[in-house]
Amino acid sequence: MKRTDSFVLATALLAWAAWGVWQQRTARVTSATVVRVTGSPPKADIRLTFTAGPRPACVLVDVRGEYSEGSSTVYGERDTIQVILDSPLRAQHTVTVTASSRIFGCLQTSTQVFHNTLV
Repeated sequence: MKRTDSFVLATALLAWAAWGVWQQRTARVTSATVVRVTGSPPKADIRLTFTAGPRPACVLVDVRGEYSEGSSTVYGERDTIQVILDSPLRAQHTVTVTASSRIFGCLQTSTQVFHNTLV
């Protein structure tokens, strides 16, 4: 086998491995918006938007306002999550989303914080 053949083969294998890793990347959360707050105790419906790619295995959503907070954990396939709050949510609040998944057996997490205002 010639040196150039070995180089071409090694480059092809490296490109194939990089493509495999790229395909395993987990979709990231691009937005988390409180759609509505209803009921007693108050429940916040939160809409999540993801990038392309496989969804994370687990999503933890924390909602924090000036006088209220709540959290919920769901499977990553959900687009809308309901979080039970300890008191009514005021206008200014943050939604923190932590997405977890396993890539090649290694735990990967990503956290995004979204600052929102109720309309």
